[in-house]
Amino acid sequence: MSENQNNDQQQNTQPPQPTHQPQQAPPPPPPSYHQQAPYQQHQPNYNQAGRGKAIASLVLGIISIVFCYLPLVGLVCGIVGLIMASQARREGFNGGMRQGGVVTSIIGIVISSIWTFSWLALGSLFTFGMRWFWF
Repeated sequence: MSENQNNDQQQNTQPPQPTHQPQQAPPPPPPSYHQQAPYQQHQPNYNQAGRGKAIASLVLGIISIVFCYLPLVGLVCGIVGLIMASQARREGFNGGMRQGGVVTSIIGIVISSIWTFSWLALGSLFTFGMRWFWF
């Protein structure tokens, strides 16, 4: 019996062998209240009304800044650029090109008008001022 008890004690001292059970998949997440729609890529609308006038406004605004040193060229381009931007807005185009056209046209008008009026002031000073100086 002592042999039997030794065998039983040896069997009891060994750790129990784990049984292999397949792992179960985690439960699905609870349903959310806000179901997201699948991602759809934004397609730009190139035929939108007023887009061409917005592009023209931006181009004229840039031209008015570049040629602001020429008397009246920058001023005329800036004014026409503002008119084109307002027509684009009236047609329903509110994109960034229209806003850029407004900003560049205003900058061109301001710089060109300062440059033009300074040339007029200098021209009148030399024309009429020199006459009084020499006589």
